[in-house]
Amino acid sequence: MRKAALRDERKEEKNEAYMNGYNWEAFLNFYLEKYFPDVMTGMSSDPEAGMYAAWYEATPENEARAKRLWEIINVLVDKEEGLYRVLREDGDKIAWD
Repeated sequence: MRKAALRDERKEEKNEAYMNGYNWEAFLNFYLEKYFPDVMTGMSSDPEAGMYAAWYEATPENEARAKRLWEIINVLVDKEEGLYRVLREDGDKIAWD
């Protein structure tokens, strides 16, 4: 996953959200639990200041989950408006570190 400094110029007061590894973990835990709880089954993660890592034990079922997680993260990063929408609508519900 690439490191992303995300800005939404349309947001009131032009707030900036910096997505470090800990913020990605908090966001993804909330987002996946709400929209894709099956992807969290068997998932482990290790956030750091400059990165976020997630992995599964090697099984055919988990390989499918890992592929789906990769797709979900790519959509969030490539189409940032979806990420901004979740932050606007549910940002106060996320357990930020």
